[in-house]
Amino acid sequence: MDEMSAAAEKVNPDPWLGVEVRHLAALRAVADEGTFGAAALKLGYAQSAISQQIAALERHVGRRLFDRPGGSRPVTLTRAGELLLGHAESIMTRLSAARIDLESLTDEDAKGPLRVGAYQSVAAAILPLIAREIGAEPGENVFELTELNDDRVLLESLERGDLDIAFAALPVADGSLEATALFDDPYVLLVHEEHPYTDDDRELTLEEVAGVPLIAFKRSAGTANAEDIFGLHGLNPRFVQRVDDAGTLHAFVAAGLGCGLLPRLAANTDGRPLVARPIEAKLPPRTIAIVWHRDRLRTCTAGLFVDLAVEVAGHMNGAEPARG
Repeated sequence: MDEMSAAAEKVNPDPWLGVEVRHLAALRAVADEGTFGAAALKLGYAQSAISQQIAALERHVGRRLFDRPGGSRPVTLTRAGELLLGHAESIMTRLSAARIDLESLTDEDAKGPLRVGAYQSVAAAILPLIAREIGAEPGENVFELTELNDDRVLLESLERGDLDIAFAALPVADGSLEATALFDDPYVLLVHEEHPYTDDDRELTLEEVAGVPLIAFKRSAGTANAEDIFGLHGLNPRFVQRVDDAGTLHAFVAAGLGCGLLPRLAANTDGRPLVARPIEAKLPPRTIAIVWHRDRLRTCTAGLFVDLAVEVAGHMNGAEPARG
């Protein structure tokens, strides 16, 4: 009986074993472009080849993946196509990461500087300390730095393999990334030195913060978590301006255009007519973590970098130990 079953498996192999990367690439291209012709141009194939790849994929998975209305109207994914596309995106991302990992095996360690992504304020606070601990010489290119204020872009770059290490605010979504909390960075209200809120040294209440026109960084995963706290307390703060750059935020506050809501590490009052006022603990801090890809090769340099980041985080000015 067992021999018959084995023979049957050889005669009728799992059709999913016929699915190839080029099939998934064609699926993504047609979904993105809306037509087989445009997908063919994008991938550098003939239109007939794209049609054959999609037909083969549908045959292997046993489902119709596209609704084809005919004529010049665009094709659309079926429910089965949408589900498969989600898996295809993950597979393509992992393949890209695998390529980068294998390329890094040309030497005992990764060639070139470590590729690090971070907020500008966090990079300025922690990277010089890490470089000093590593023993970097003047002029030595220790890091290839990408500075962004959007966690999502940093983490997507890390998942694709464009970065080796990233600093981002917790929480980090479950998946292929791992993170270790480093420190808490409380939010402050940046006001002009002549603003009424500079009259005393107490912590400002959420109501007081929500009662003034606010200037903040453009919403990202980290800032959204903090800003949503106002709504939980029945408050509706008025954001009059969103910016990408900390220098622009400081300039707007100095010009009297509003008050800045930002993490303490990003606030710089030196030589400026500005005061950073603390806010009550109802507004939780952003918790900065160091993040890496759990399935990707961690070189000796990357491992040392993570260890040093954890070590120096407790000695940073303006930061507090992470709560968890």
